[in-house]
Amino acid sequence: MPDLHPGSRECVPGPAAQAAADWWAQFLSDPSPGESGSDLPALLSLNLRSEARYTPEQVQTFADRLACIFQAQLDAGRRASAWTEYGPDEVLTYAAGLAGFELDPLALPVKSFTLLQAGSEVVITRLGPGGAPQQLVPHVEATA
Repeated sequence: MPDLHPGSRECVPGPAAQAAADWWAQFLSDPSPGESGSDLPALLSLNLRSEARYTPEQVQTFADRLACIFQAQLDAGRRASAWTEYGPDEVLTYAAGLAGFELDPLALPVKSFTLLQAGSEVVITRLGPGGAPQQLVPHVEATA
């Protein structure tokens, strides 16, 4: 695990690292099943959903910490990833710990992953068992 402690150094994640972190964080703040705005497949939103509720501040802090972890992985090893089987991997668990909470094992969709490659601004995601890998192209702000 990268040596990343809050306040240990300035972290400025790139667009891909932030997009991947935001992809995971969305599942912690997704509306309850049946509420508008939910685009999770019915199986993942109705079954295997956690009863844990996270505040918007917790979700944002989780996304920020996870983006820094992804960026540190990219900087150190040219590749970054996070995944779930029937619970979160060590990267997701570590990010939650840095954000100040314990991640419920069912808070994230099962058998899902993100993969980032240094030098590429594309994030590969897969949502759920049997889900097809998708490309997530992060939004990059234009500079004047």
